[in-house]
Amino acid sequence: MSGGKRRLLKKKLQEQGEEEVASNHCTAFLIASVTLGLCERYPKLGELFLANLHKKCPPSVPYYPAYKEGSPLEEYGSQMGYQVKDSKLELQDSFLKRMSGMIRLYAAVIQVRWPFGTNQGACGNAMMKQYQDQFWKLLSLIKDQYVPRIQKITEDAENASVSRLKAFLEGVIRQRDIPLPEGYLQPSFWRT
Repeated sequence: MSGGKRRLLKKKLQEQGEEEVASNHCTAFLIASVTLGLCERYPKLGELFLANLHKKCPPSVPYYPAYKEGSPLEEYGSQMGYQVKDSKLELQDSFLKRMSGMIRLYAAVIQVRWPFGTNQGACGNAMMKQYQDQFWKLLSLIKDQYVPRIQKITEDAENASVSRLKAFLEGVIRQRDIPLPEGYLQPSFWRT
């Protein structure tokens, strides 16, 4: 595949995260499966996909540049991943929705069990099965040490997100189980 076609395909996959996955979370695993299949066939595409993801979605790195006094707000916003049109930053709701879509796609890519290749790691539900007690200790540490810190610095408008995170952690720790994410492709999917 030529470099121009790889760049176009990388852009289209990224747009799927920004638009489709942001609007319909269940599509993340389907798009991730297509992405992995293409990356298996064209390894350079995987590198381009990941580089572009990190460029358009700095929280995926994670990268949070410090604001430099006197810098234009549009320049700083652009560094954070905001879209700038006519010297105006996109609204925060739109920004968060786009970032959420790209992060969900990235998470799906690292969780999909691609049955035809060997380049896989463990994530979420798979990490629970692999690391067992150590995994639960890590989640307890996050709940007990980090969530309270996040709550202290969170503005009232974002408290719902932190509350959902806390409730999720408390629930999975209590049940000692993490369900497969909605839209996860079961092994039977690949046999149909």
